[in-house]
Amino acid sequence: MRKLVVIALLVLLSASFVFACTEFLLSPEKNNGLVISGRSMEFAYPLDSKVVIRNRGETFSSHLPDGTESITWTSEYGYVGLNAFDMPNAISEGMNETGLSVSALWLPLTEYAKVSENDDKEKVIEILDLSGWILGNFKDLDNLRNELGKMIVWGEHNEIIDEIPPLHLSLHDRKGGSLVVEFIDGEMNFYDNPNGVLTNAPELPWHLTNLRNFVNLSPYMKEATINGKKYKGMGFGSGYVGMPGDGTPPSRFIRTSLYKEFVNPVETHEEGVMLALHLLNTVDIPTGASKREGNSQASFENTQWVTIKDHQEMKFYFRSYNSPSLYLVDLNKIDFSKGTLHKEIPVDQGFEVIEVQ
Repeated sequence: MRKLVVIALLVLLSASFVFACTEFLLSPEKNNGLVISGRSMEFAYPLDSKVVIRNRGETFSSHLPDGTESITWTSEYGYVGLNAFDMPNAISEGMNETGLSVSALWLPLTEYAKVSENDDKEKVIEILDLSGWILGNFKDLDNLRNELGKMIVWGEHNEIIDEIPPLHLSLHDRKGGSLVVEFIDGEMNFYDNPNGVLTNAPELPWHLTNLRNFVNLSPYMKEATINGKKYKGMGFGSGYVGMPGDGTPPSRFIRTSLYKEFVNPVETHEEGVMLALHLLNTVDIPTGASKREGNSQASFENTQWVTIKDHQEMKFYFRSYNSPSLYLVDLNKIDFSKGTLHKEIPVDQGFEVIEVQ
């Protein structure tokens, strides 16, 4: 049975757009109580993401499969998000003014609920509207889990990518809570995620089980006595021999989990941001380094952008493939009042070099 599942997974992975995101939360208990998360976005088609700002008091709606309106809501909280494909409300990454964040990552084998005519339309929401609903309505994970569990989440075929986006969500709040939401066999599944890492396929419980295969790894240089003679490892990092270095979701999950555990703790918010940035560098994919057969745009992927979120300081950082400098959106300085106009900000700011003498 497991073999059949793996074969089906490989088929879906080959048929789907490549989407190799990594998301994590630094351990607050280890890092002076800091609540800082990082996320990379890999995709095989230009997302043309923009930073969008949404105010308190803005009204939004979703729709049913027949195109008629379903749930409507008025946001209680303002938020900052990154969209995709010039779809203003398709938020793939964001944080609101209370420090609650949501990251949408690719999960082949995702299957959303089916909507029936007897369902309460005010409980029905399409997956691309879900992140905005979460960020606009909740300040932490305590109430979110219960209210989200009442919703019927469905997925619509997207013409741009020619499939239903198979997404799972990673959520964090300013208290350091970490929650993963996955849609399997039409059911919504909630997982507390104390490990604080999420990648892509398979589902989160599989990744956590697989982590047990690497408990022997260590940040320390190894040495051993073999046939009466003492041998030292080849250098720093020898304790990691056997850690997967490829770009697959299981390998990125292991690498991020172990590095996040073994790095030296940090004390300040600035140090936390730098640590998150260096962890993101370990999963960076240069253009063309990860491919499949063919010459189309979808035959390779790269890291299009990364984000770092300081959930306590309310600071949202981003950088793009062509611009490695960090850019900051400070939520403390944004007027989220209803009616305030905000410009969309291109994530790709272009290449620049700072010359020093």
